[in-house]
Amino acid sequence: MTLEDWQDIVRKKRADAADKIPKAWRLSTEYTANISETTSKSVLHVPRECGLLTAKQLDITENYDATDLLERLHSGQFTAVEVTEAFCIRAAIAQQVVCSSES
Repeated sequence: MTLEDWQDIVRKKRADAADKIPKAWRLSTEYTANISETTSKSVLHVPRECGLLTAKQLDITENYDATDLLERLHSGQFTAVEVTEAFCIRAAIAQQVVCSSES
């Protein structure tokens, strides 16, 4: 296998992974452009600013540890679907930022 062969495989695998992210959860290029492993540009603001997460989803993913989330699930303040979706969207955001820095 040549160097070019494995790089093509990596590109295809990354494209396949990106295609699995629902369209509604995809970042605009505004957030993925100009990110690389060598820049010192912070991406910590992206989940808050990109508009993919609602205020409630931001609250769920930023303000509670596992014990607090379980208490809120038990009390009915949050549903399992709400918590799962919030963390899935946030993970999709992180994946896109990381993959854009590896391209």
